[in-house]
Amino acid sequence: MSEYLTLRGMAAALDDQAIDLAQGGQHKEALDAVTLAIALENRQQQINASDFNPRGVVDDR
Repeated sequence: MSEYLTLRGMAAALDDQAIDLAQGGQHKEALDAVTLAIALENRQQQINASDFNPRGVVDDR
């Protein structure tokens, strides 16, 4: 395994942290952690989707 986490790995770690925060009554911080985790996961999905497109090809969607 690489020494660097993927965005998906960081999102999973934030999910775990959000659970701990929520259980400790820190609901705003838990929501912030989940919101960031969602953003990281969405970006990872974008990166993964772009891996299937050859360089220089523009997606006109």
